[in-house]
Amino acid sequence: MKSYPVISSADGKYIDGIPVLRWGNWQDCTYGGAVKLVMDALGVNVSYEQIMGYSGVCYRMAMAENWDPSSGMPQIGRDVEAALNNAIGFAPYCIADADLRDQHVVKCVDAGVPVLGCGLRGAPEWGVITGYAGNGHNFFGRTYFDDEGADASETYTNNHYYLADLYPGQFPENLLRFYDKRCTPVSSREALKASLIACLELFEQAPNNYLFGYDAYQVLISGFELDDDQYDEFGNNGEHHLGTLFDARRSASTYLKQSAMLLEEPNRSRILQVADLYSSIVRVLQAVVPYEETSAAFGGQETWPWDQPLRMQIADALRHVVQIEKELRLVVKEILCEWEDGHDH
Repeated sequence: MKSYPVISSADGKYIDGIPVLRWGNWQDCTYGGAVKLVMDALGVNVSYEQIMGYSGVCYRMAMAENWDPSSGMPQIGRDVEAALNNAIGFAPYCIADADLRDQHVVKCVDAGVPVLGCGLRGAPEWGVITGYAGNGHNFFGRTYFDDEGADASETYTNNHYYLADLYPGQFPENLLRFYDKRCTPVSSREALKASLIACLELFEQAPNNYLFGYDAYQVLISGFELDDDQYDEFGNNGEHHLGTLFDARRSASTYLKQSAMLLEEPNRSRILQVADLYSSIVRVLQAVVPYEETSAAFGGQETWPWDQPLRMQIADALRHVVQIEKELRLVVKEILCEWEDGHDH
């Protein structure tokens, strides 16, 4: 694992060499990407796909009626973090008191531990704090909005870390997370079972301000079928939602393929079947729109509007995807049934 040294500056410290966060690199869940950066800095060998799988985020489907991109935030709906933390062996926590919180951010940076936060810069997406200046009055780090750049007064170190100008971000008493406490991780096999349970439950949760599972798919399908004037009201949210789906289902396929060795037959073959079905979702969608044409919109890059004939093709592809989702969920139920019956050890 790469080592990230802590460097002292004139009026602060920073963790050197933390890589950028960027959409379009098959790490489009900002929560998953930010947690991955923290784990890398701490020398924990866990992949982005494992983070998506342990948490169950790779199976999610959530939509708001108005296509609000916030529906992609994993913290909406059923808890996905407890299972992830159990799998990777961490006990992240928050601090409500603002002064104590700031002091602890400084302490964590000094120890080489990035701090996770939401809405640190740009829109409310996840990023990490990697350093401080002004003796703890200014914080900076990585977010998914770094491609938009910053002027010299907001740029720190040779890493081009950018000022967290919205620090402490959204709901810091609940969303600014410290990762300097560990716990005993569950086994990979236990984590896999929790992941498969999440695969089912994430589709079955009751709606709140958002719709989930098949209802969420229907919102997306109906939106792509709108006429141009109505669709244009969504801006580039179509690209965002479709790209998020690409990324999540690819992660699901990769995680489950890698986890098959944890099971015996017949569940080993079943889980490989589920992995292939998730992979087929990506193929079905990419046959209509390449991933690269969805991810460009995430980082504010120029995109060409999707005309109605293309959107109708996307809607048809999504109907096919819904059938695949139904098929794979039946296989997941078989796996868990065998598991619970004690036939798989």
